[in-house]
Amino acid sequence: MRRGERPNSLAPAQPGVLQRGVASLGAIAHAIPLTFDVLFRTYGGTLPVPFLRALAWHESRMKAVDTHPGSGARGLLQIKDVVRLDYNERNKTAYQPADLDRPEVNIALAASLLRRIATSYAKNHPRTLAEDWTDPRYVKLVVLGWNRGYSEKAGVGFVVGKLEAEGWPAKSITAQSVVENAQRLGAAKSLYNEKAWRWAQVVVETYALEASRGVPGAPLRPVATGGSAWAWGLGVAAVVGLVVASRP
Repeated sequence: MRRGERPNSLAPAQPGVLQRGVASLGAIAHAIPLTFDVLFRTYGGTLPVPFLRALAWHESRMKAVDTHPGSGARGLLQIKDVVRLDYNERNKTAYQPADLDRPEVNIALAASLLRRIATSYAKNHPRTLAEDWTDPRYVKLVVLGWNRGYSEKAGVGFVVGKLEAEGWPAKSITAQSVVENAQRLGAAKSLYNEKAWRWAQVVVETYALEASRGVPGAPLRPVATGGSAWAWGLGVAAVVGLVVASRP
Protein backbone atom coordinates (compact mmCIF):
# COMPACT_ATOMS: atom_id res chain seq x y z
CA MET A 1 0.00 0.00 0.00
CA ARG A 2 1.27 3.46 -0.82
CA ARG A 3 2.33 5.62 2.08
CA GLY A 4 -0.19 8.41 2.14
CA GLU A 5 -3.75 9.10 1.24
CA ARG A 6 -5.16 7.41 -1.81
CA PRO A 7 -7.00 9.44 -4.43
CA ASN A 8 -10.45 10.34 -3.22
CA SER A 9 -12.84 7.56 -4.17
CA LEU A 10 -15.87 9.80 -4.52
CA ALA A 11 -17.15 10.34 -8.02
CA PRO A 12 -16.18 13.65 -9.65
CA ALA A 13 -18.68 16.43 -9.20
CA GLN A 14 -21.15 16.71 -12.04
CA PRO A 15 -22.00 20.07 -13.64
CA GLY A 16 -23.96 22.13 -11.15
CA VAL A 17 -23.15 19.87 -8.20
CA LEU A 18 -20.12 21.91 -7.14
CA GLN A 19 -22.15 25.10 -6.96
CA ARG A 20 -24.84 23.38 -4.92
CA GLY A 21 -22.21 21.83 -2.66
CA VAL A 22 -20.51 25.14 -1.97
CA ALA A 23 -23.88 26.74 -1.29
CA SER A 24 -24.75 23.90 1.09
CA LEU A 25 -21.48 24.29 2.97
CA GLY A 26 -22.07 27.99 3.35
CA ALA A 27 -25.60 27.34 4.54
CA ILE A 28 -24.34 24.88 7.16
CA ALA A 29 -21.73 27.32 8.42
CA HIS A 30 -24.14 30.20 8.72
CA ALA A 31 -26.89 27.99 10.14
CA ILE A 32 -24.79 26.96 13.13
CA PRO A 33 -25.89 29.14 16.04
CA LEU A 34 -23.39 30.96 18.23
CA THR A 35 -25.53 30.26 21.29
CA PHE A 36 -22.83 28.45 23.23
CA ASP A 37 -19.80 30.50 22.20
CA VAL A 38 -19.48 32.17 25.60
CA LEU A 39 -19.49 28.76 27.27
CA PHE A 40 -17.02 27.40 24.72
CA ARG A 41 -14.65 30.25 25.62
CA THR A 42 -15.23 29.88 29.35
CA TYR A 43 -15.01 26.10 29.69
CA GLY A 44 -13.14 25.12 26.53
CA GLY A 45 -9.74 26.23 27.75
CA THR A 46 -7.34 26.93 24.89
CA LEU A 47 -9.35 24.96 22.33
CA PRO A 48 -10.49 27.01 19.31
CA VAL A 49 -14.09 28.12 19.64
CA PRO A 50 -14.87 27.43 15.94
CA PHE A 51 -13.63 23.87 16.41
CA LEU A 52 -15.83 23.26 19.44
CA ARG A 53 -18.76 24.79 17.58
CA ALA A 54 -18.19 22.53 14.56
CA LEU A 55 -17.78 19.43 16.72
CA ALA A 56 -20.94 20.19 18.71
CA TRP A 57 -22.87 20.74 15.49
CA HIS A 58 -21.95 17.31 14.14
CA GLU A 59 -22.41 15.59 17.49
CA SER A 60 -25.81 16.93 18.50
CA ARG A 61 -26.86 19.68 16.07
CA MET A 62 -26.26 22.05 19.00
CA LYS A 63 -28.87 20.42 21.25
CA ALA A 64 -27.97 20.64 24.93
CA VAL A 65 -30.36 17.83 25.84
CA ASP A 66 -29.76 14.95 23.46
CA THR A 67 -29.13 11.27 24.21
CA HIS A 68 -27.81 8.83 21.63
CA PRO A 69 -30.15 5.81 21.54
CA GLY A 70 -27.34 3.34 21.02
CA SER A 71 -24.29 4.50 22.98
CA GLY A 72 -26.11 6.51 25.63
CA ALA A 73 -23.83 9.49 24.95
CA ARG A 74 -25.43 12.69 26.19
CA GLY A 75 -25.58 16.40 25.67
CA LEU A 76 -24.08 19.02 23.43
CA LEU A 77 -20.89 17.10 22.64
CA GLN A 78 -22.29 13.60 23.22
CA ILE A 79 -20.24 12.63 26.28
CA LYS A 80 -20.26 8.95 27.19
CA ASP A 81 -20.64 7.81 30.77
CA VAL A 82 -17.13 6.36 30.85
CA VAL A 83 -15.79 9.85 30.17
CA ARG A 84 -17.91 11.26 33.02
CA LEU A 85 -16.64 8.63 35.45
CA ASP A 86 -13.04 9.19 34.40
CA TYR A 87 -13.41 12.95 34.78
CA ASN A 88 -14.89 12.53 38.26
CA GLU A 89 -11.99 10.34 39.30
CA ARG A 90 -9.36 12.70 37.89
CA ASN A 91 -10.92 15.88 39.25
CA LYS A 92 -12.58 14.66 42.47
CA THR A 93 -15.99 15.75 41.21
CA ALA A 94 -19.33 13.96 41.51
CA TYR A 95 -21.14 14.69 38.26
CA GLN A 96 -24.14 12.46 37.60
CA PRO A 97 -25.43 11.35 34.18
CA ALA A 98 -28.10 14.07 34.19
CA ASP A 99 -25.38 16.70 34.63
CA LEU A 100 -24.22 15.97 31.09
CA ASP A 101 -27.32 17.81 29.89
CA ARG A 102 -25.87 21.01 31.39
CA PRO A 103 -23.89 22.67 28.57
CA GLU A 104 -21.17 24.04 30.84
CA VAL A 105 -20.51 20.60 32.35
CA ASN A 106 -20.66 18.88 28.97
CA ILE A 107 -18.20 21.35 27.44
CA ALA A 108 -15.81 21.12 30.39
CA LEU A 109 -15.70 17.31 30.15
CA ALA A 110 -15.29 17.41 26.37
CA ALA A 111 -12.49 19.98 26.61
CA SER A 112 -10.73 17.87 29.22
CA LEU A 113 -10.81 14.82 26.96
CA LEU A 114 -9.70 16.78 23.89
CA ARG A 115 -6.82 18.26 25.89
CA ARG A 116 -5.76 14.75 26.99
CA ILE A 117 -5.80 13.64 23.35
CA ALA A 118 -3.64 16.58 22.27
CA THR A 119 -1.24 16.04 25.19
CA SER A 120 -0.92 12.32 24.48
CA TYR A 121 -0.28 12.93 20.79
CA ALA A 122 2.40 15.56 21.47
CA LYS A 123 4.11 13.45 24.14
CA ASN A 124 4.20 10.20 22.22
CA HIS A 125 4.50 11.49 18.64
CA PRO A 126 6.17 14.92 18.72
CA ARG A 127 7.38 14.65 15.12
CA THR A 128 4.03 13.60 13.69
CA LEU A 129 1.43 15.06 16.03
CA ALA A 130 2.74 18.31 17.47
CA GLU A 131 -0.26 20.40 18.48
CA ASP A 132 -1.37 22.65 15.63
CA TRP A 133 -5.02 23.66 15.33
CA THR A 134 -4.31 25.37 12.00
CA ASP A 135 -3.27 22.07 10.37
CA PRO A 136 -6.22 20.07 8.98
CA ARG A 137 -4.22 16.82 9.05
CA TYR A 138 -3.62 17.22 12.77
CA VAL A 139 -7.19 18.25 13.57
CA LYS A 140 -8.63 15.29 11.67
CA LEU A 141 -6.48 12.94 13.75
CA VAL A 142 -7.72 14.62 16.94
CA VAL A 143 -11.32 14.15 15.79
CA LEU A 144 -10.60 10.54 14.85
CA GLY A 145 -9.14 9.92 18.32
CA TRP A 146 -12.13 11.62 19.93
CA ASN A 147 -14.59 9.55 17.92
CA ARG A 148 -12.85 6.15 17.76
CA GLY A 149 -10.22 6.09 20.52
CA TYR A 150 -6.84 7.77 20.79
CA SER A 151 -4.87 5.41 23.05
CA GLU A 152 -1.35 4.12 22.55
CA LYS A 153 -2.60 0.61 23.32
CA ALA A 154 -4.95 0.09 20.38
CA GLY A 155 -6.23 3.48 19.22
CA VAL A 156 -5.00 6.22 16.92
CA GLY A 157 -1.78 6.66 18.91
CA PHE A 158 -1.00 2.96 18.52
CA VAL A 159 -1.42 3.04 14.74
CA VAL A 160 0.56 6.27 14.38
CA GLY A 161 3.43 4.69 16.34
CA LYS A 162 3.43 1.64 14.07
CA LEU A 163 3.40 3.77 10.93
CA GLU A 164 6.26 5.88 12.30
CA ALA A 165 8.23 2.70 12.98
CA GLU A 166 7.66 1.64 9.37
CA GLY A 167 9.21 4.90 8.21
CA TRP A 168 6.12 6.81 7.10
CA PRO A 169 6.73 10.57 6.76
CA ALA A 170 4.65 12.70 9.13
CA LYS A 171 2.62 14.34 6.37
CA SER A 172 1.47 10.91 5.13
CA ILE A 173 0.16 9.83 8.52
CA THR A 174 -3.41 11.02 8.22
CA ALA A 175 -6.82 10.06 9.55
CA GLN A 176 -7.40 8.15 6.33
CA SER A 177 -4.10 6.24 6.42
CA VAL A 178 -4.62 5.40 10.11
CA VAL A 179 -8.03 3.88 9.38
CA GLU A 180 -6.83 2.07 6.26
CA ASN A 181 -3.94 0.44 8.15
CA ALA A 182 -5.66 -0.14 11.49
CA GLN A 183 -6.67 -3.75 10.87
CA ARG A 184 -3.32 -4.71 9.34
CA LEU A 185 -1.51 -3.34 12.38
CA GLY A 186 -3.80 -4.96 14.96
CA ALA A 187 -5.58 -1.85 16.27
CA ALA A 188 -9.02 -1.69 17.87
CA LYS A 189 -11.90 -2.69 15.62
CA SER A 190 -13.49 0.71 16.15
CA LEU A 191 -10.91 2.11 13.71
CA TYR A 192 -11.65 -0.28 10.86
CA ASN A 193 -14.64 1.61 9.44
CA GLU A 194 -13.95 3.99 6.57
CA LYS A 195 -16.77 6.22 7.86
CA ALA A 196 -14.51 7.12 10.78
CA TRP A 197 -12.05 9.22 8.77
CA ARG A 198 -14.80 10.57 6.54
CA TRP A 199 -16.68 11.90 9.59
CA ALA A 200 -13.46 13.48 10.85
CA GLN A 201 -13.09 15.17 7.49
CA VAL A 202 -16.61 16.58 7.64
CA VAL A 203 -15.98 18.04 11.10
CA VAL A 204 -12.78 19.70 9.90
CA GLU A 205 -14.51 21.08 6.80
CA THR A 206 -17.08 22.68 9.08
CA TYR A 207 -14.35 23.95 11.42
CA ALA A 208 -12.65 25.68 8.49
CA LEU A 209 -15.89 27.32 7.46
CA GLU A 210 -16.70 28.40 11.00
CA ALA A 211 -13.23 29.90 11.37
CA SER A 212 -13.73 31.84 8.14
CA ARG A 213 -16.89 33.54 9.47
CA GLY A 214 -14.84 36.26 11.17
CA VAL A 215 -16.25 35.39 14.59
CA PRO A 216 -13.84 36.01 17.50
CA GLY A 217 -12.00 32.89 18.60
CA ALA A 218 -10.86 31.69 15.18
CA PRO A 219 -7.21 30.57 15.25
CA LEU A 220 -6.70 29.87 11.58
CA ARG A 221 -3.96 31.73 9.80
CA PRO A 222 -4.33 32.60 6.09
CA VAL A 223 -3.02 29.73 3.99
CA ALA A 224 -2.07 29.98 0.32
CA THR A 225 -4.67 32.32 -1.14
CA GLY A 226 -7.15 34.14 1.01
CA GLY A 227 -7.25 31.77 3.98
CA SER A 228 -10.62 30.37 2.91
CA ALA A 229 -11.80 26.85 3.64
CA TRP A 230 -10.58 25.84 0.18
CA ALA A 231 -7.01 26.90 1.09
CA TRP A 232 -6.83 23.87 3.34
CA GLY A 233 -6.24 21.76 0.25
CA LEU A 234 -9.30 19.58 0.81
CA GLY A 235 -10.78 17.71 -2.11
CA VAL A 236 -13.71 19.44 -3.78
CA ALA A 237 -15.40 16.14 -4.52
CA ALA A 238 -15.08 15.16 -0.86
CA VAL A 239 -16.51 18.49 0.26
CA VAL A 240 -19.54 18.13 -1.96
CA GLY A 241 -20.06 14.47 -1.18
CA LEU A 242 -19.71 14.78 2.58
CA VAL A 243 -21.74 17.92 3.28
CA VAL A 244 -24.68 15.93 4.55
CA ALA A 245 -22.70 13.07 6.13
CA SER A 246 -23.86 11.97 9.55
CA ARG A 247 -21.89 10.75 12.54
CA PRO A 248 -20.90 7.08 12.10
